[in-house]
Amino acid sequence: MRKFSGSEKMAFAVSSVMFVLFLCATVLAATLFGLLDETETDFSSYRAEAEIKLSELEKEKNRVQARLTSLNNALELAEKTRSELESRIAQTEAEIAKLQHSFENKDELYSELNAKLSSLRTQLTEKELEIVSLKETISELEKGYGLDINRQYELLKTLETWLRESAPMNRVETPAISADGSPVLDENGAPVIEVSYVYPKVSVYYEDVGRGYRYAWQAEEVYALAGCAQAPFALSVLKAASEEQAAYDQKLAEYISQNGVVDALPGYTWQYDFSKIFTYTEEKYRPGAGTIKDQEFGVQYTHRELFGLLLSYCDTVAFAELKTEYGTALTQQLAKDLGLSVMRNNAERSTAAELGTVMKEISRFTESSATYASFMKQCMSESVHTVMIGYGVAPKKVAQMYGWDTDAYHDMAIVYDEHPYVLVIMTDMDQGGEAVNTFVQKLAAMIDDLHETFYAH
Repeated sequence: MRKFSGSEKMAFAVSSVMFVLFLCATVLAATLFGLLDETETDFSSYRAEAEIKLSELEKEKNRVQARLTSLNNALELAEKTRSELESRIAQTEAEIAKLQHSFENKDELYSELNAKLSSLRTQLTEKELEIVSLKETISELEKGYGLDINRQYELLKTLETWLRESAPMNRVETPAISADGSPVLDENGAPVIEVSYVYPKVSVYYEDVGRGYRYAWQAEEVYALAGCAQAPFALSVLKAASEEQAAYDQKLAEYISQNGVVDALPGYTWQYDFSKIFTYTEEKYRPGAGTIKDQEFGVQYTHRELFGLLLSYCDTVAFAELKTEYGTALTQQLAKDLGLSVMRNNAERSTAAELGTVMKEISRFTESSATYASFMKQCMSESVHTVMIGYGVAPKKVAQMYGWDTDAYHDMAIVYDEHPYVLVIMTDMDQGGEAVNTFVQKLAAMIDDLHETFYAH
């Protein structure tokens, strides 16, 4: 066998190194191409979904433009009619002035001209109101909404990474089991406990109340509601009480019109009497959230005060008493009316998506003229638990309700800004504490940033 010379050996070595480098470069290029292709696929998928939304917005824009054209034509005609009315009023006033300085038998003509002038002025007032209304409608319709798609894409990628990777792990303790299935015991005969850590469940639901933009993450996961169950209960009872008050006021007005002034409708028995007194006793004690449990026995509250403590403190004693008094049938009917399948079957369990629907209904109710609307909004706005959503979206104001129990650590809120939105965050991180609160705060802040990408221009 011929021996290779030194130069041949060197050439072979260089060729081998070059070949290895070529293979590495090829593998690296293929890997990078795959990653870029995957990223481009993700981006294309998101853009495709966004384009669908943009297409819908474009259709809506065309409909709005057509309506604007029609309204502007109506406005032009109304302003033209106003000018004609002003001209006719000036002409009629001149005729009246001329008649006043003449010596003719003018009573009948004078009366006729005054009636004509009154009618023209009425028409002018109506036309002025029509013009104001048209201008307000046109001004509102001329607002358009845009989607900052690229900013949204970056936010959503960051948000989903945060949801997948950044939550504090749940500590899980389980009894150690031997091969024969019996529990493992320590030297003292106590069961040996094995500790493991698992990634928690986290669910999110966001919706712009007025414009309908949404974001959901595992929003159909079912959780125990804990204190969050108090919100739909309170809503259902306060709505019913408001309806009773409205019906009572109408009956009282009818009675007064027929019988004269009275202070109250004779013989009326209130179904929702929030002046009723509750006395706290040892039998009424309930552990959990709230302030009543820490009071001395014998302290008294009206039912209105109980609702206030329920909505601001998630008070478990108040909740138990009010449920005993008013039952849960109204809550079940509310769940049915809102199409909440999980909550309808079990008032103690729900999903982030269903609670989002509840919060939208609370938003609608609290912005209405119903008797207890402002009361509910004020109480929820004074919630003492502000370490999650409230902290994350500050300085924006919120109306909120939280829930904390075994396998449940939730917060849900109406966030008030130019375009209010609802946000529900449900988790099974029942250890609570600073790490969990910080995670939820950051999550709420990210959702608030996402909300801001839907802008008005």
